[in-house]
Order: sequence, then structure tokens, then C-alpha cells
Amino acid sequence: MTKKNGKTNGIVKIPRSADVKRAAEPIVINAEQALSLADTTAISSSDAAENATAWLKEIKIRKEEVDTKRRSFTDPLRDTIDRINAEFKPAIEALEMAEKTMKGKIASWIESCHNARDAALEKVGKAKNLSPEKQDEMIEKAEAKLPPKISGMSVRESWIGIVSSEKILKDWIIKNKRWDLILINKKALLALTKAAGADPKIPGWTASRSRSVAISTKGSK
Repeated sequence: MTKKNGKTNGIVKIPRSADVKRAAEPIVINAEQALSLADTTAISSSDAAENATAWLKEIKIRKEEVDTKRRSFTDPLRDTIDRINAEFKPAIEALEMAEKTMKGKIASWIESCHNARDAALEKVGKAKNLSPEKQDEMIEKAEAKLPPKISGMSVRESWIGIVSSEKILKDWIIKNKRWDLILINKKALLALTKAAGADPKIPGWTASRSRSVAISTKGSK
């Protein structure tokens, strides 16, 4: 990296592989010799232990020297990478937030569509003296309120739940002999909720549906 008037101009000379190899080869050979010496040296006296301790001090210094040499090649590159990442970071963060915001709005719209469908079906269920044809017509109109399939978009559905009252929940578990839930098994409660496809209305347990939107660029130009 060169400087002009005390300022870095951003130009970094990337070391050639041959130059790195040339610098590293003698260091590697020297290090392997040190390893061979460690493998073949026996420590059986205080003098030998003292000599080995002095040798280890030298090895520690040599390790630091090797790391300094390595960093002489890598640090300038790392600094450059950090600067490049910092320049693009605001754009990435803005796009991620834009994606999150738009997905949230789509998810909210999908939720409103499902709520409208559920409300319409509930109205069908409460209606009296409907002919089969009229009932089918109302059900068809209710189902039509669901969002259509949109190319490139998928919806992941999951359930979330909280134990609003452990005592009330345990009373329900004992009353209904649901011993698989006696230890307040939240995973089992969620599985039960998912199987029901709705909040099972268990006292002490409150569940709600969560939908997230995924976008695929497959097939896009």
C-alpha cells in the first residue's frame, strides 16, 4: 500500500505465490528440524530439562518471528478487505432491511387473507337453513379470499406458543390425563398445536401462527 501526503491511496500490491513460497520454505524447513529435535530428545536429568527449557524459550521467540513474517503478507490484504467490506456494508444492510420490511408486509397481507377466509367460513358455519348449493357457493367464495400462488414466493408456516399459566396448564394436563405433557413439554405442545392446525384452546397455553415469506430467484434473468 503506497502513501501520498501521508494518506493511503488504497493500492495494495498482492504478493505473488512464488514470493510467499520463497519466504516460507526456509522457515518451514527450520521448523521441521525443530520438531525432529523435539521428537528425538530424551529428558532424563535436570540439566536436560534446563537445556530444553532454554530451547523452548527460543522456539517461542521463533514462533513470534514466523507469525510476524506471515502477517507481513496478510495484514495489508486484511486491511484492504476490511475497508472494502466497510464501503459496501451500508448497501448490504439497507438491502437486508428492505427485504425484511417487504417480506413482513407480504406476510401481514397473507395473514389478513387467511383471517378473512376464516371469518367467512365461520359465517358459513353459523348460517342457518342454507341449501347445499348456497353453502358450497359461500365456501368457495371464502376459499377464494386466500392469496394466490405467486411465482418465486413461498410461505413457511410455523406455530409459536407460550405457557401463560403453568398451574392452569398442569390442572388441564392432569384432568385430561395427558401425561406426555406433564413436564410442560413445550415441543409436544407445539406439535399438538400444529396437528390441530389452530390454537387448541388448552387452558394455560396460548398459541399463534407465524408465517414467513421466502423469495427464490430461480429462473429469474
